[in-house]
Amino acid sequence: IYPNLIDFRVDISPRIRSSDMESIADIVPFPSLKKLKLRGMYPFADDVLFRGNITTLEYLEIPIGGSDVVMLNDYKVFESKHKVLRTVRIGDIGFSSAPEPETSKLLGNMLETVQSLYVNNKVLVDMLIST
Repeated sequence: IYPNLIDFRVDISPRIRSSDMESIADIVPFPSLKKLKLRGMYPFADDVLFRGNITTLEYLEIPIGGSDVVMLNDYKVFESKHKVLRTVRIGDIGFSSAPEPETSKLLGNMLETVQSLYVNNKVLVDMLIST
């Protein structure tokens, strides 16, 4: 557990898949996290990086694959109304391959919480207006 870590940036090896790294149930590794920036696939099969930082996480940059969309919804990561999360940047590594209802649910929950939501470096609001 890292109670004082506020900025976590990590490059994940393409060889590591979410099924390779299982977290310890109910552990809260980063309770003071303000900024989370991941490069590469999300490495866990659950919500471990989002636990306990609902009142501190301000910025999130993460590539999301189709199975990540389902996992984030299953663990209700963005239904919990992060108190100070202002900016989310989603990179697509299969995001568009997620089932449509799951993608809409995830993006809808994010929009209720954040001020700026980017998908593949486009502001989501611009994307919605252009379609």
